[in-house]
Amino acid sequence: MRGAAVKVMRGAAGRLEAARFGPALMMLAALGFALRMALRWQHGTANYWGEGYGFYWDIARNLAAGRGYVLIEGTMTAFRVPGYPLFLLGVTGGGWHPWAMVTAGALLGALTAAATGLIARELLGSAAGLVAAGICAVYPYYLWHDTALQETALVTCLTAWACVVLLRLAASGRLRLALLSGLLLAAAVLTRETVLPFALLACGWAAWRVAALAGMRRGVLAGAAMAGVLGAGLAPWLAYTHRDYGEYVLGSEFGAALYAGSSPLLFSAYPDGSVDDSREIVLRALSPGEQAVLASARPLERDHWLRDAALRQIAADPLGWAGRGLRKVWIAFRPLPSPLHGTADNLAYALGWVPLLLLGLAGAWQAHGDWRRQGLIYAQFAAFAVITAVLWAQTAHRVFLDLYLMVYAAGFIVQRLGIRPLRQRGDLCQGAGSAHPN
Repeated sequence: MRGAAVKVMRGAAGRLEAARFGPALMMLAALGFALRMALRWQHGTANYWGEGYGFYWDIARNLAAGRGYVLIEGTMTAFRVPGYPLFLLGVTGGGWHPWAMVTAGALLGALTAAATGLIARELLGSAAGLVAAGICAVYPYYLWHDTALQETALVTCLTAWACVVLLRLAASGRLRLALLSGLLLAAAVLTRETVLPFALLACGWAAWRVAALAGMRRGVLAGAAMAGVLGAGLAPWLAYTHRDYGEYVLGSEFGAALYAGSSPLLFSAYPDGSVDDSREIVLRALSPGEQAVLASARPLERDHWLRDAALRQIAADPLGWAGRGLRKVWIAFRPLPSPLHGTADNLAYALGWVPLLLLGLAGAWQAHGDWRRQGLIYAQFAAFAVITAVLWAQTAHRVFLDLYLMVYAAGFIVQRLGIRPLRQRGDLCQGAGSAHPN
């Protein structure tokens, strides 16, 4: 009888908490949407298609015109995965509709704020969930860049919702959640291929946590289901690249990125200037003969040549390469943006980023006892740090991680200030058994 009473009271507590948390979270997400739309309205869209990564728009228009996945008519390209061009195509139909993209980007930002709140709620309680969602809704970098012509908002939203589903999977062991998380991660990888290492780590994490909850067999099934859906989601693109390139690859940029990332000349313009300028300097430093070889090579031949040259470059100076890798990780998290902008913009960035970083680190340390569940977040930071050390990262590459610092910052704020805006899940169960670990 006592056990049944505790179960009923826990269910009532959960329904009460959800009834209050859900509407509040929706209001914060709506606030985030409104702020993004208002900021873009104030700035305007006169040069929208020229302000961001215009090559995505070129690919989307060629797709709409039936010319295929090309930058220039008749020239096939697979140097970038297709997620964002397909998103552009779906939103605009290949037409000149900047406000459709602005609205879609603002909606992605609102969904990211909601996901941030749900992650924080799952790990740290409902109070932290609302604080985290509120931070995400008004975070200056997201406010502006979510509506820009770049894939950052999409990959941030997809990975955040994948984490929401994965945390629910670890708590319930339901295999349909493994399938959904695999689908979300496949979409994220097809939006930015550097998400792949985290996606693979997430499959292992899911298998481990479900095994701890429901046994080894269930854990293996969950991990296999995730990996299977991830592979199935990537398969059409891999088949496309194999048909046109002769190899199963996500893109043809890795060799060039590895070569530039391993060169001391990478810091010629980067990090204060654009990394693209540094890459041009690195490639111009090749001998005339080497440049002639690259100019006549097919895309993957060029990629392999640069990859092999990069490995020789690393082998020639491994300590220098390692030191430059640590410097690149520092650049990704430094107080100033990369590349730099005007003085006012740099100061505004620092005023938003530095407090978030410090509070996030304090909150992460405060919550480190729950490392098994939070290993999912640790895996994202670890995968990003390794990729950054090997290649590079500018600020736009890192900001998909900022929402997890918001989660930890919210936990720290709630703990230090004693904020409890909602009845916590375990409150109705106190005295009748163990409370929910909120």
